[in-house]
Amino acid sequence: MRRIVFINTITSWGGGEKWFFENALRASKDFYVFFVTRKKSELSYKLQTKKEIKLVFFNISNISFLNLIFQLKIWFFLKRNNIDLIIVNSSKELKSIIFPAKILNIKIIYRRGSDIPIKKNFFNKILYEKLVDLIIANSYSTKKTIEKNIKPKQIIVLYNGVKDEFLNIPQKNKNNLFVVGNLGRLSYQKNQIFFLKIAKKMSSYKDITFLLGGAGKEYNNLKKFIKNNNLTNVKMLGFINPKKFFSMIDLFVLTSRWEGFGYVVVEAMLSSKPVISINVSNLSELVENNKTGFLIENYNIDKFVEKILFFYYNKDEIKKFGEYGREIALKKFNFEKQYQKLKQIFLEI
Repeated sequence: MRRIVFINTITSWGGGEKWFFENALRASKDFYVFFVTRKKSELSYKLQTKKEIKLVFFNISNISFLNLIFQLKIWFFLKRNNIDLIIVNSSKELKSIIFPAKILNIKIIYRRGSDIPIKKNFFNKILYEKLVDLIIANSYSTKKTIEKNIKPKQIIVLYNGVKDEFLNIPQKNKNNLFVVGNLGRLSYQKNQIFFLKIAKKMSSYKDITFLLGGAGKEYNNLKKFIKNNNLTNVKMLGFINPKKFFSMIDLFVLTSRWEGFGYVVVEAMLSSKPVISINVSNLSELVENNKTGFLIENYNIDKFVEKILFFYYNKDEIKKFGEYGREIALKKFNFEKQYQKLKQIFLEI
């Protein structure tokens, strides 16, 4: 049985942490799994109750690869536990384990979950082209940005998988309100201020409500914008279970400046909700324009309004787009199907 280490030391919770958590948990049924993370991280809290995974704590920084004592500790951990495969989440983690791992002849996988290009320099060319055995990209958009500056030995696209729990979403309560939703971490990246600007533009439609779910650093700024513009058509829900959120809306709108993958879009599709999204990053790989929803270019607020009103005036299209979206999501983003591809990688590398 292969002995695999998943390494993710990010303290907050996001798409990358979700992927590592869910796949490590599933892999523990097929392999002997260790998980390296940081104390008091969201991952550590979630993993502490999972006895099937051996939890290990390391604080990894951008200069850990220069710390000889740290390097010896990593080497000892890997050797003592007979590790033969490592999968890492970030460049700093990769740099920190690469030399002990190579000394011990351990295979290394780097999973890239962002379509931001890797910096072009001599060290990165050696690291990603010569030392890493395999790179997993979460989309073809991510793969393309990696290959702008780096020519890795092997790169595979593996979409994120979403579990079937979103298949049986309760239907929205029947009432006269048309509900448009946005869900995610309240941050600059997710650009919820643009969502509020759409709501402001549509404030004359008294039977359209905008629901904003999530928590984060931008909460106070968004709250202030709502108050200053007297947006009575907007409700901030705070942190909310996604299943509950999707049961409350007719239509999902994503306004992110960029995305690593866009879990929430797939969750919306599995919940049979049409998606209107800005066309950035890999979102054209998730949303089929004019079939599962609409992709908007260049933050054109009038286009967002136009497409929202399309569903508002043609409510039968909500079901048509939503059902097709669920069908596509089941084919492309089913968690177990994607995990089986990952398992095969683990067995063959």
